[in-house]
Amino acid sequence: MGHVLIVVEANTDGSLRKATLNALTAGAQIAKATGGELHAIALDKDASALANAVKDYGVKAVHAASAPHLEHAIAESWAPTIAAAATAIGAEWVGGAATAIGRDVLPRVAAKLKAPMASDILGVEGAGADLALLRPMWAGAVIASVKLSGSVKVFTARTTEFAAAEKSGAGEVKAFAAPAQDIATSAADA
Repeated sequence: MGHVLIVVEANTDGSLRKATLNALTAGAQIAKATGGELHAIALDKDASALANAVKDYGVKAVHAASAPHLEHAIAESWAPTIAAAATAIGAEWVGGAATAIGRDVLPRVAAKLKAPMASDILGVEGAGADLALLRPMWAGAVIASVKLSGSVKVFTARTTEFAAAEKSGAGEVKAFAAPAQDIATSAADA
C-alpha cells in the first residue's frame, strides 16, 4: 500500500497556503493509484491551527508537528521531522507543492530517506507498481514518464497542473512528536 504524506505550507499570517491544496490533489491521485491513504504533515511552533485547516481536504490524518524550531520553513529543521513522520506512518510517497519551500525542503527529505525524487511533476499515470510521474525535462522541451524505484519516493507537484483539493470530509488530527533539533547534526548535513 502506497501511503502518501503531503507537506502542508502556511502563508506568512499562518493561514493555509493554497499551493498545499494542489499538492493534496497530486497526493490523492498517487494514493488512489497505489491503494494507499493520503496523509499530511503540518509543521510550526504550534501546528494545531494549520492541521485543523487542512483536515477537511480528503486526508486520512494530519500529523501536527509542533516545536519551536519548526516555526520557520527551514530545510535543516523541517526535513528530519518530515522524514521521521514518513517512516512512522509507513509512507511510500512524500510530496508537496513545487514552491520555494517545497523545492528547498523536499530534496533534503529525499536525502534523509535515501529516496529518489521527481521534481515539478505534471501528472500521474498507471497504477500500483507501474505508477509513473509525468515531469518536464530539458527546459520543458520533453515531457517524460518517470518511474521511481525504492521503498520511499519523493516528489514536488506543479500547482498549475493539479486542481485545488476540495473539502470532502474531516480527517483525524494527530499530534506528532518532532525530533529534537540537533544543531551539530543540522550543520553537518548542510
